[in-house]
Amino acid sequence: TTGATGDVFRVSVTGGKVTYAKNGTVFYQSAATPTYPLLVDTALLGMSSTISNVNMVSGSTTTQPPTTTPPSTSATPVPVVWTSLVKTTASGNSLQKTAGCDGCQDAGAVSTQSIASGDGYVEFTVSELTTERAIGLSRGSTGTTIAEINFALLLWPGGEIDVRESGTYRADTTAATGDKFRIAVTGGKVTYAKNGTVFYVSAVAPAYPLLVDTSLETTSATLSNVVMSGVGPVPVAWTSLVNVTATGGSLQKTGGCNGCQDAGAISTQAIASGDGYVEFTVSELTTERAIGLSRGNTDTTIGDIDFALLLWPGGEIDVREGGVYRMDTTAATGDKFRVAVTGGKVTYAKNGTVFYTSAVAPAYSLLVDTSFLTSSGTLTSVVISGAQ
Repeated sequence: TTGATGDVFRVSVTGGKVTYAKNGTVFYQSAATPTYPLLVDTALLGMSSTISNVNMVSGSTTTQPPTTTPPSTSATPVPVVWTSLVKTTASGNSLQKTAGCDGCQDAGAVSTQSIASGDGYVEFTVSELTTERAIGLSRGSTGTTIAEINFALLLWPGGEIDVRESGTYRADTTAATGDKFRIAVTGGKVTYAKNGTVFYVSAVAPAYPLLVDTSLETTSATLSNVVMSGVGPVPVAWTSLVNVTATGGSLQKTGGCNGCQDAGAISTQAIASGDGYVEFTVSELTTERAIGLSRGNTDTTIGDIDFALLLWPGGEIDVREGGVYRMDTTAATGDKFRVAVTGGKVTYAKNGTVFYTSAVAPAYSLLVDTSFLTSSGTLTSVVISGAQ
């Protein structure tokens, strides 16, 4: 390939494969297997030739904190949705301690989302320097103490911030209002970064799944603008239920007229912008029902869903957009269907294979919308990705 002044090149080992990248884009993957340990080696031919700003990360055995930009992840970050709130109040993706003992580790919350495998991160913005609180990634949550968080950043009054792993001190740096801190898992390594620069690489291997965990000590302590990347799809949380019953991410028609479009529900979550999808598993082939993505919700009819899949008894499944037929395919019990927005295009997929691409541009925000006709009709294991 070619190089220009200012280009950034990387030689990486990821999952046992060596790759070569230019400005973040891989242009060659080696067929040779690497042998460890690996050090950085050089050869300079021309007089006065230079190799500049050489960094090594994720796997270096040096004890010095690396000063490098953390490896990027391809997933778009989404706001954390909080659950298991203890003596805290959530406002969107931010938290504040509103009860309990001032100075006690008796308050916190965790994310509904988790990093199931691979790369991902949690990131937050420092909003104040007057209270003590901690946030990080953890496999599960058993309480509200700092020691219970596997990979944490502990913020102190005055602006010191410590790396704490299961309560054990590892390193520290300083924080100012507006700073962004990130705890990331990349290539099996946990890193801690301030404003895009890694200042500590953990020697402890992460165990999945990882959720965001918190501990707030000082009364009125805050954790602001907390986002996650690398999270998988989450079960749809249903609202506006009409003649249906929700069980987790699943729905069943339990009231109304058999054969009428008089039952349905919508998701509390919505895809505000960018990419995302709704996916479900076919659990039966005996009832008529529809599901898809829609900007808003006015009633329980199929025509109210902007981008829908309509399942018929017997296994036919139609693409319907605003009620208009586009095309059809077949469904079997256990099939997974997805209605997705990717790069501004709406696609429909069966078991991972796209079978129709819409000519209609989506308008945000998009929620999951449903319509049930047959009594006892079901929509099972419905998940949403990219929701905020």
